This record gives sequence, structure tokens and C-alpha cells, in this order.
Amino acid sequence: SLGPGNLVGEIALYRGSLRGASVVADKPTVAYVLTREELEQMRDEEPTLAAAFHEFMARYLAGRLDDTTRLVAAMAK
Repeated sequence: SLGPGNLVGEIALYRGSLRGASVVADKPTVAYVLTREELEQMRDEEPTLAAAFHEFMARYLAGRLDDTTRLVAAMAK
């Protein structure tokens, strides 16, 4: 279960691959979709915004990697 502010499919967006999960909302939800084409358009038309988006994503993904690393280390004990 995910709560507000979570991202889904971000790895697929960057890798150009299929998403590894589906999402089903069990309560009223607002979801935003960003396609690869829209990201490229952002890069072309709003490069500062695109750079800020990529920085946000780098921080988000680094946090997820850190969480996963800690989980794996805890499971290895």
C-alpha cells in the first residue's frame, strides 16, 4: 500500500522499459502521468524545470536505494 506523494513507474520512465507493477486505487485518488515524450518536451521547452525534476528524481531514487540497502543488510544478519 502506498500513501500520498508516492511515485510509481519511475524506473521504467528512465529506462524506457515496461513498468514492473500496476496500481489499483482503493479510495478516491488523483494520479498524474508523465510520459517519456512529455519529459523530452519539458527538456526542450523548460530546461530549468526539467533539470529540477531530474534532481528531485535523483534524490528520490537515492533514498529508495538507501532504504533497500538497509533492508538487505538487516535481512542478512
